[in-house]
Amino acid sequence: MSGKGWWLFLSVFLSFTSIAKPVLKACIDEYPPYQILGNPPAGEYVSALEVLAMKLDMALVFETEPDFSHCMDSLKTGQVDILAGLVQSPQRQKDMYFLPMHQDTHYVFVTRNSAKPIEKYEDLQGRLIATAQDYIYFPRFNQDQSLHKIPVKDVHMAYKLLLAGRVDVAISSEQNLSAILGGNPNLKEHIRVHPYHELADRVVYFGLSKKSPHTANLEKLLEKVQLAFEEGAFQQAMEDFSNKNPEYYRVKPPRIAN
Repeated sequence: MSGKGWWLFLSVFLSFTSIAKPVLKACIDEYPPYQILGNPPAGEYVSALEVLAMKLDMALVFETEPDFSHCMDSLKTGQVDILAGLVQSPQRQKDMYFLPMHQDTHYVFVTRNSAKPIEKYEDLQGRLIATAQDYIYFPRFNQDQSLHKIPVKDVHMAYKLLLAGRVDVAISSEQNLSAILGGNPNLKEHIRVHPYHELADRVVYFGLSKKSPHTANLEKLLEKVQLAFEEGAFQQAMEDFSNKNPEYYRVKPPRIAN
């Protein structure tokens, strides 16, 4: 290579490396409407992760796993940097830093129209309740061993089982129910949202692996994420997705074509 050609190559190479962004590896599994695998993936949490990467000036890369537990294992070992949609707990604090994502909403209980009313917590007794697998709701409900709870893949499956008469109650966030009703206009004729609800007074977080190389700049990273959280940037991204994509809130949502 001539001297002129070499310097041109070196100039282009240095220019590229100077603008190359650090990579943010996020793990996702199939969990509609929050995470929907495809090329590209979509969902509320995917939208929030995209905003996070933009705020941090990083290139977002998705790693997929068959379920949430595998994603958690990848986070613990540092194979991925981040997960979305986590509730803080002492056990999880051993493996990750928590970055605020959005404020949680009310949890509501839904039955078929013919069911007896649920006006207080005790009215849940004796009913088969569909819950989303690995999801943390509110402390009393999570810890109550006297309730008949059946874990299912996701909230869509909970509503499918409810309509089929396989379970008595479905629990979901108020925000998620609103989006599901938006994607299923006729569903209101078949279900009943009960007076009893529970406010989960908590923040939902991103989980940053303690083995991620990005922890070297943790303080600056936290400042940026906190500001975006206070501005409602992640919440807005989630709401924008639900408003623009009602098809993914149907009781049986379509998959994204690969």
